[in-house]
Amino acid sequence: MKNINLFKVTMMVITAALASNFVNAEDKLSATIENAQPKIEQQLSFPALIAELDGDANGMLSQDEVAVSHLTFLQEEFNNIDANQDSQIEETEFNSFIAQLKKKVSDMANAED
Repeated sequence: MKNINLFKVTMMVITAALASNFVNAEDKLSATIENAQPKIEQQLSFPALIAELDGDANGMLSQDEVAVSHLTFLQEEFNNIDANQDSQIEETEFNSFIAQLKKKVSDMANAED
């Protein structure tokens, strides 16, 4: 039986420990992303936005209602979301815009693979 250097054994143990930490970190990150996705989608739901922002209770979001919100993304994308350009975001317009965003993200993720 050959003598194994204590330094070599120590380095192998450290390498194995680091490798297992990287694998576990990736698993934890994936789980965190998967857990956050439903929460993000719930916040981006049109009924949630209506409940928070629809001051005149007409079931649509006007540019003025969006302007007073803290949602800068919604403010910046208002004209892109408002497909018929009537200065009101309806649920169908909003859902269509979100579907387009999801498709773009999916296409980008598939392109990276």
